[in-house]
Amino acid sequence: MYEFSNHEKALLHLRAHMNLNPEMEFGAPFDITQDGVAMALGITRSHASTILSRMRKNGEVIEGMSRIDGAECRVKRKVYFLTSLGRDNLENRLNMLMASGVPESELEFDGKLDRFSDEMMQSMDADLRNAIGMLMIIRTPVHRRDLDPSLYRAITFDASGRVRFRKKTRERFMSMATDDEICAWHSMAADLHWDNGGPFSEILHHMILARRFREAERVVRKHRFEIADQPDVETLESLMELCMYSIDRDVRDTATLMAVRLGDSNSARRILGHETNNPMYPEILLSEGRTDEALSAALENYDGTVDNALILGKCMVMAGRDEEALTFLGRARAGMMEAGCLFRLDEVLLYEAVANHDLGNPDKAANLARAGRAASQSRIVIDNLKECCPDAPIKERCSS
Repeated sequence: MYEFSNHEKALLHLRAHMNLNPEMEFGAPFDITQDGVAMALGITRSHASTILSRMRKNGEVIEGMSRIDGAECRVKRKVYFLTSLGRDNLENRLNMLMASGVPESELEFDGKLDRFSDEMMQSMDADLRNAIGMLMIIRTPVHRRDLDPSLYRAITFDASGRVRFRKKTRERFMSMATDDEICAWHSMAADLHWDNGGPFSEILHHMILARRFREAERVVRKHRFEIADQPDVETLESLMELCMYSIDRDVRDTATLMAVRLGDSNSARRILGHETNNPMYPEILLSEGRTDEALSAALENYDGTVDNALILGKCMVMAGRDEEALTFLGRARAGMMEAGCLFRLDEVLLYEAVANHDLGNPDKAANLARAGRAASQSRIVIDNLKECCPDAPIKERCSS
């Protein structure tokens, strides 16, 4: 790990606050006082005074006067701000170190200043405390540009401008929070992700921990096709957590389909439970390579609906019963067209392509394969079909 000089540490420390207005007269953070710099660098107050005085003479910092945020004393104190020259000198130094072979990961400085001491946390007003609490529990990176500038005084950022909290600070802050506060912070985090188009995994995660179960169900129902077509482990975990509180059929079927598409049959079985009459049950068997059992279950459960026709057609393709498969896949496609819901149409087309190729219709198979790939919203649909037909991948079997 590269060892910074105290001068370099001071530049890095003040860079985290370069967004502040040097003319501010109220609410400056303790960090940019002489004492704050000394604590961050782990040096004496007099040593910090010497360093800051030298930096001021060099034009790397300027002084200001401000009341300190959270301090009981109302007297203004000297505060220090990095100048453009100071920023340029720091960037040049960091670039030189990287050019000499020092990894960028080693060019971070985590000062010793504890901006979240018990006294400082207890002095926070409710709005600031809630905003900080929300940022503490968000699992994805949050950038400074996405925050209200009023929060800058209480937060440090890394070199790329992302919010940074130390692990111990986070743990201590959370240990002082009530269950109701934590619930409220999760609710705020859910709204933040929703308003900014965040990932469904995070929206659902925070809604669940905020006990907004009904709202989480509505999100899944409204966006179930989009969620299922973009499967990922994090969203599946959130859906499985929601299934602990929900009996909604759409929620459970979406979670099961996602588990199947991710190749996680164990999770799919846990979600489905003992519902062997559910159209998703043969899907699970098929994903496990148990083609005969899947076909038997699909035949037993068939009731003429689109979902049942689709899975029965898929099972028949895998069992080599291609002519029969085309009958049921055709029914599934017709049902989708009639209902105006084309979710999983790509699967219908791709399995029709396989069946037609096996029946000696290569041109039709090629056209269906192209249409299926074009209609597919999920690369995983094609990959799964290739995996279960390793001897004849879709791209090769259905090419002209």
